[in-house]
Amino acid sequence: MADIDEAFAALKQLDEDGRKALSVACMMWEEKWREATARAEKAEWLLGRLHEWAAGWGLIFDVSKAAAHWDTQHDGQPSLLTTWFEAHVQATGKELQGLRTRLDDALDGREQAEIRAEQAERALAGVDALLRGGGS
Repeated sequence: MADIDEAFAALKQLDEDGRKALSVACMMWEEKWREATARAEKAEWLLGRLHEWAAGWGLIFDVSKAAAHWDTQHDGQPSLLTTWFEAHVQATGKELQGLRTRLDDALDGREQAEIRAEQAERALAGVDALLRGGGS
């Protein structure tokens, strides 16, 4: 995954022109994704209509069996980038949570130290008052 780490590091280094180019590429990908999603939704709707029509004729079509057959005949590409990125986000989230916990602990410790300092100041003031009152 070193290549992916390097790629994301390079993304962080992009200047304004690089970010614009990447933004346009993402918009083009989004258009293609919307087109593919629309085709898939249309295919699902048509399949539903076909299923209703077939049921009206007493025909049975096992969608699960056909889907399993499709899956065996068509290898899917693994989602390497999204899997890597989701793991990265999760690890970063855990690191951030650890930092928040450490900050909370530090703030609690600081508050306790301030309370002890105030108590010590009051005790010192009391001793000082005794010494001044006793020395008169």
